[in-house]
Amino acid sequence: MSTGDRDMAERLWELAADRAMVGLSDDEGLELQRLEVEGFEEALDEAELAAALGHESLIDETELQPMPAALAGRIRLAAPFAMPAPRGAGSREADDRGWWPWLVAAAAVLALIGSIAFREEERPTPRAPSLEARLASLEREAADLVRAEWRTVRDGYPAVSGRAVFSPGRQDGFMVLEGLPRNDPGRSQYQLWIVDPARDREPVDGGVFDVDREGRVVVPIRAKLRVVDPRAFVITSEQPGGVVVSEGPHLVLAAR
Repeated sequence: MSTGDRDMAERLWELAADRAMVGLSDDEGLELQRLEVEGFEEALDEAELAAALGHESLIDETELQPMPAALAGRIRLAAPFAMPAPRGAGSREADDRGWWPWLVAAAAVLALIGSIAFREEERPTPRAPSLEARLASLEREAADLVRAEWRTVRDGYPAVSGRAVFSPGRQDGFMVLEGLPRNDPGRSQYQLWIVDPARDREPVDGGVFDVDREGRVVVPIRAKLRVVDPRAFVITSEQPGGVVVSEGPHLVLAAR
C-alpha cells in the first residue's frame, strides 16, 4: 500500500470512528463520502457483509499480517465485537497490506453503527401541544366545562377581557386574558383564586403566573386542591411566589 493510500485508509477509519462515537460535522461528513466515492465504497460493502454474516472466510487470512497492537487496541475499544485479538507483533519491514482488510472491516462496522445512530438522532422529537392547542381541545371535548368571562373590579385598573375555563372532571383549565398589564416577577406576581363553595369557604389557590407581553395570553390553571364546583375565578397581585391567604385587592373577576 502506498503512503497516500495508507493515509487515506487511516483517515477513513478515523472519520468512521468519530461518526460512531461523537458524530461528524457537515464538512467531515462530506469528506467521508468523498473517501468512499474514491475507491473505498466497494471495500466497505464487502467488509460490512462479512461482519454482519460472521463470514470470516470472505477475508483471505493467508494474506493477513498482524495488525499493529496500538491500532488494534483502538479499534477493539470502539467495536469490540468486530475485532479479533492480535496474533502477535509483526516485522516492521513487513508489507502493511496484511492489516488493511481489518482496517476496512473495522471502518465499515463503525460506519454502520454511526449511520444507525445518526438515523436515530434524525427522528424528530414530538412537540408538546401548545397552550392554545390544549385550550381548544379542552373546550371542544370536555362535557362538564365551566366558562366565565373576565371583568375588571378594581377602580382605575385597565380593562381586562377574556375568559376562564375549567373542567372539574379533568381538573384542567386555562385563563385567556387580554389587557392584563405586564408584571415584574422580582417585585410581584399574579395569583389566581378559585371560589368553590362546595369545597370550602376559602378559595382554592390556582397558582401564580406572570404576564410578559401585551395582548392576549393563555395561562394554565394549576389548582393546588381538587375543585368540585367552581363558581368564580379571581386574580390578585401578590409578592413573588404567592401567598397562602390573599388580603387583596381583587383585580379582575370571572363569575358564572
